[in-house]
Amino acid sequence: MKKTDKSKTKNISYVYGDMKRSIQVNESESKNFFRDVYYDLLSMTWLRFLSYISLAYFSINLIFGFIYFLSGPSGLSGNHDSGTLNFFTQCFFFSVQTFSTIGYGGITPINFFTNTVVSLQALVGMLSIGLTSGLFFIRFSRPSAKIIFSDQILISQYMGKRSLIFRLANSRINTIINAQVNVTMMLDHKTPEGTNLRILKDLKLNRNLNAVFFLNWLVSHEINEQSPLFNLSHADLESMRGEFMVSFSGTDQTFSQPIHTAKMYLSSHIHYDRHFEDMLIREGDLTRVDLNKISKLRD
Repeated sequence: MKKTDKSKTKNISYVYGDMKRSIQVNESESKNFFRDVYYDLLSMTWLRFLSYISLAYFSINLIFGFIYFLSGPSGLSGNHDSGTLNFFTQCFFFSVQTFSTIGYGGITPINFFTNTVVSLQALVGMLSIGLTSGLFFIRFSRPSAKIIFSDQILISQYMGKRSLIFRLANSRINTIINAQVNVTMMLDHKTPEGTNLRILKDLKLNRNLNAVFFLNWLVSHEINEQSPLFNLSHADLESMRGEFMVSFSGTDQTFSQPIHTAKMYLSSHIHYDRHFEDMLIREGDLTRVDLNKISKLRD
């Protein structure tokens, strides 16, 4: 018997920092439907989330309203409008009142069937409200890092040595303790056997840990003989589709919760032999950070 292949190709988008990518995967049909609803509801935008909640709310009430409509006027008391459209409208709004436990009392179920439907809808309503309230709470209470990165990454002299440099700053007025930055370079590579790979090489930073982070941070990697960037030209990086993945993590002192964010730099974001403009402004004993200058380069 010939085995049927139920797998199919599917495009999946993922986001790393501010960079969005798409990949193709073969996924079984049994895993396509509701693949990870919980993750999707937490990671989607607020507009999309509210749209789904509104659509679900309207659809549930429309289904139950249609069931009440099929039961006919004999299943509901207090209905004084026998017109088909008006009766369906009354059934729909009775469904809304039942689902949200408002219960005005203008219309009431009077037989076993409609009472059973009302009981079922009341259960669905309580579960839906509880689930939606939990999702709203998780989305609002989830800690987020308001870390901004420089738009470009530099390869130039720093402290007298050839270095890879970029900047980040905390745009929120809070303190992040045990802040840590990691940088990984990603390159195309072909093995001697002819297999195409995307290899990762960690870059050793001059300082990757900041005990207390609340201003700005200039991150640097010295390009020496041990560096994966040593003797690589810009043309080499472009031919190997060089990318730099930056990950930031720490603990928000206000909420005592871990936070993290990421940034992706492409080879096109590299500027050579340039320097950042100073973003720290000192006025007597006061030190101020100008976040608008985080990506500004010296002329």
